[in-house]
Amino acid sequence: MFKQLLTISFFAAFLCCGNTAFSQFRGWHFVEVDKDSIQCLSEVDDQPYFRDTGFDLLCEIIENPRNYPSFCVYHNISGTVKIGFTIKENGKTTDVTVLKSTNPLLDRKAKYMIKAIDGFIPAMKGGLYVPTKMSLNIRFRLDGKYKESKEPVDFTPIYNSVLFYDSAYAHLEKRNYPQAIKFYTESLKWDTADYWSYYERGVAHYALQNIDSAEHDFRMALQHSGGWFVRAFLTRGHMRFEFGNVDSAITDFLNVLDSYNENYSVHLALGKCWLKKNDLKEARKYFRLATSIGPKFTDAFYYLGIVYITMQKFEDAKPCFDRVIELNPEHDKAFYNRGMAHARLRNMDAACLDWIKAKSLGNEDANLIVQSQCLKPITE
Repeated sequence: MFKQLLTISFFAAFLCCGNTAFSQFRGWHFVEVDKDSIQCLSEVDDQPYFRDTGFDLLCEIIENPRNYPSFCVYHNISGTVKIGFTIKENGKTTDVTVLKSTNPLLDRKAKYMIKAIDGFIPAMKGGLYVPTKMSLNIRFRLDGKYKESKEPVDFTPIYNSVLFYDSAYAHLEKRNYPQAIKFYTESLKWDTADYWSYYERGVAHYALQNIDSAEHDFRMALQHSGGWFVRAFLTRGHMRFEFGNVDSAITDFLNVLDSYNENYSVHLALGKCWLKKNDLKEARKYFRLATSIGPKFTDAFYYLGIVYITMQKFEDAKPCFDRVIELNPEHDKAFYNRGMAHARLRNMDAACLDWIKAKSLGNEDANLIVQSQCLKPITE
């Protein structure tokens, strides 16, 4: 398989290079988003937007000149890439694809930029957040003086890196993690500074619970991105939290907030970290912030309710579980914990109604408590 990829890559390099002299660039280079090209391809009531700015801030992030691959600047490679992607119900991007190609290197960079961005407010339909298909054009433009190089450019390393990366990513999407790691490793042999390959290989190691290897790859991703690669901090933070390194997880999540202060998932994660450390005031602060950023998401309201119950603020807990149930009437844990709040306020009729509902939704704890506490008939 590797030999086939090498053969294809040399053929691609020949098509792009031949024996032609290539020009080195001396001037300005630009990354531009064609704002008129931003399209929502799904039928929704309210279109998605980026934080509180529509798409202006998104364009500003993409249009940083350092997003222009230096290899392409020096070798006079320009063009426009049309990207398609999906904004999920949680505001993250997925299914990033090239709809119109210009050059494999620019295609890859455009995909990297969209995949790395978090902070979308998802579209709404029927009062609920829904996934939305989007597309936009990213233009890589050169404007300046050129100086002809006498030597042809060897594109082989870059093209081999792209080909191995594409194979690795296909395996990662199929959750074939050992094969993904194998191809990412081959890709990194050709481009040792590709932070996305390090990051995604780290994701594969994380899925296989190879924590030391994942730590190494996330560290390399941050090193080669100049420390700005937010998604590496975010994923490493979740991994560290899962495996009990809560203090380091908090540090990672705070690094994300330095770049994306209005990120729902990060405030939620920080709330969970402080709850794990039993610092209820800090947990409450971050869960409150998460509810204000994502008022249609259930998790922050649910955990805020749990914090209030732990603090014995039962009146404050009830509205949190009310909101969860309003957003998701099948949330058995919200019914169960609202029942606990009612019980502590000595409203046993209301408590039993909630526990009976939780039991009907399959909650085992509710089943036990109904048998012990709700023996007499309950009037709704």
